[in-house]
Amino acid sequence: MILYPNHPRNQLVLLWMMITILSLLAAFATIEVSADIITVDDDGDADFVSIQEAIGSSSDGDIIQVQGGMYPGNISISTEIVLEGVGHEPVIVDGFGSRHAIDVLRDNVTISGFTIRNTERGIRITSNMVRITGMYFESNNTYGLEINGSHELEIEGNEFRDCRGFGIRIIVGTDILVRNNHFIENGYGVSCDVVSDSRIEDNLFDSHSIGVYLISSKNVRIEDNEFNNSKTGVFVLSDTCDNIRLKGNDFSGNRWNVREYGKDEDDPMKNPFVIGSVVVIAVMIVAALVILIRSSDTSRSSKIGDIPLHDPVKHEQDGESGDEKTHDAGHDLGALLPPGLGDELGNEEEKPGDMNNCEDGDGQSTGSIPHLR
Repeated sequence: MILYPNHPRNQLVLLWMMITILSLLAAFATIEVSADIITVDDDGDADFVSIQEAIGSSSDGDIIQVQGGMYPGNISISTEIVLEGVGHEPVIVDGFGSRHAIDVLRDNVTISGFTIRNTERGIRITSNMVRITGMYFESNNTYGLEINGSHELEIEGNEFRDCRGFGIRIIVGTDILVRNNHFIENGYGVSCDVVSDSRIEDNLFDSHSIGVYLISSKNVRIEDNEFNNSKTGVFVLSDTCDNIRLKGNDFSGNRWNVREYGKDEDDPMKNPFVIGSVVVIAVMIVAALVILIRSSDTSRSSKIGDIPLHDPVKHEQDGESGDEKTHDAGHDLGALLPPGLGDELGNEEEKPGDMNNCEDGDGQSTGSIPHLR
C-alpha cells in the first residue's frame, strides 16, 4: 500500500504509528533488570555458607548479604556486585595469616559492614570505581587497605587500627577520596605514592609514626583532618610533589606537625645527614682527647710514685711553691671543645612541632606548606 503524506487520512495513520513506536521505546526504557539478592550464613540458614561460593554464583549487579559469623579470607571478587555484612552480629573475615582477605579485581564493586583482620594485606584493590565503607580493619601485618593503579575510589566511614605497616597505602591512584575515617595506632595512616587529583578530608589520625605521607604526588588536598599524638602529622617529600594543599587541619601532641623534606639538600648545614656526620666526628674527637688526657695523667702519676693514680694531681704555678691548683684529670672537657660545639652536643633534641608548621596559635593550619602551592 502506498501512503501519500499529503492526504489527511494518511497523515492520521502516520501520526498513530509514531505515537505507538515512542510508547514502546518509553516502556522498554523504564524496564529495570532486577538484581538478585544472594544470602550467606555460616550457620547454614541461607543460600550459601561460603562468601566465595556466593560470589562465584553471582552476576553483575547482584547483592550478596552476609550474616554475622567468622569467614575465611582469600576471597576474590570478579563480578560487579555489592558485598555487605548485615545483621546485629559482627561479620568477620579472618585471613589467618593469608596474603589477602579480599582481592577486588572488577570495577563497580561496593564492600561494607565487615571486620578484616589477621592478613598481610586486608583488602587489595586493582580495579576502578570501588567503594569501601563501614569497615573495620585491625591487626593486619602490612596494609589494612592496598590500592594499586586505581581511579575513582571512595574510602569512607571506616576504622583502621593496629595495622603495623599502613592503614591505607596507595601506589598509583587518581581521584581517590579518603573521608571520615579513623586511623589509630598504625605505622603510617595514609601513604600516597604517585597519587593525583585526590582528597584526604575529615579524618582522625592518632598515634602514628606519620599520619599522612606523600611522595611523587600532585594536586592532593589535605583538609579538615585531626592529627594527634604522632611523631609527624604530615610528611611531604617536596622535591617529588607538586600542589599539595593543606587547609583547616588541627594538630595536637605531635613531635612535628608538618615536615617538608627535600628543599634544603643544597645547604649542607640543613641536611640531616651532614649534621649527623659532623656530630659523630665531634664525638670521636672528644673521645680521643679524653683518652690522651687519661694516658698523660697515668704516666705522670707513675713517675711521682707517692701519688695514687686517681688522686688529684698537684702542680706548682710558674715554679713557685705555696700557690697550688688542684684539678681532676679530664674533668673540664668543655674547655677542649671548639666554641659552641659543647652546647650543640648537649642540646640535640629538637622541640616538638617546630619544623615547617603551618598553623596558628590554636594548632590549626592556615594554608599551604611553605614551598608548596
